[in-house]
Amino acid sequence: MFDNNFYLEQVEKELKIVLDSEDIEQPMKDAIYYAIFPAGKRIRPLMVLALMQDLKKEPLDALRASVTIEFLHCASLIHDDLPAFDDDDFRRGRPSCHKAYGQAPAILAGDFLPLFALKTISKSAYNEDVKVKLSEILSNAFLELCNGQQLDILENEEKKDKLLRIYELKTGGLFKAVLGFASVVSNMSDDFTKIALKLGAEIGVYFQIIDDYIDLYGTKENRGKPQSSDEKNGKFTVFSINTKEEGLRILKNSENEIYDYINMLCDNSENKSITFDNLKFFVEYMKKRM
Repeated sequence: MFDNNFYLEQVEKELKIVLDSEDIEQPMKDAIYYAIFPAGKRIRPLMVLALMQDLKKEPLDALRASVTIEFLHCASLIHDDLPAFDDDDFRRGRPSCHKAYGQAPAILAGDFLPLFALKTISKSAYNEDVKVKLSEILSNAFLELCNGQQLDILENEEKKDKLLRIYELKTGGLFKAVLGFASVVSNMSDDFTKIALKLGAEIGVYFQIIDDYIDLYGTKENRGKPQSSDEKNGKFTVFSINTKEEGLRILKNSENEIYDYINMLCDNSENKSITFDNLKFFVEYMKKRM
């Protein structure tokens, strides 16, 4: 059984240790700490550690790598809330970073964190081969996120048929890093890692469709903001351009894809006792947010 509370505590400590090791100028430093603390759900770093346990490895071996994904995630949220993008005044139930510290420090904080994440990998204790693979996965994750963001700001009619591709890039990029990191640190085969990356992309699609549902049908509490930003900005989502029933069917198709990939990972594991129970738990947890 994965001890979520214990590993969440380890993630929080590691985030602070890594950030405190860097000399960061004010007020950018305050903006960075504001964006990262207090904790969100930390789904991405916790998933890395849970997957390590699924793979019969020591979860804390991936702790330093796992927090770098959270740096990228928080950077993306800072930029996503800016007036040029979603123009959101609130995040996690409090003023968004640019509202609390101004646009310039917020932009700098969002620029700082991705490169700091790569620096953290380069200074880590992993061997050189692992560091190269982790750096490539992390870089690709942020490049995909940026490509997804670019598609996401197109006019609605231009992107109507690209929604799932946007989700695969913008949200799936970081979940690919989650699956890829656990695979690389666990020294799994290249074939295994390729399947894991595809699974991560599909988990991103699934996660974002659930967010679409929450944004349209959820409450202020589970949105973390008083108003649906997608509705405010008139953005197309899976549930705004489809009936509720059709949107749920698309969600179910994505869930089926996830379990197909999990089965493929089981088939490609040398250890046939691997069942990915922790990963399945996180997938079910995502659904329960609805």
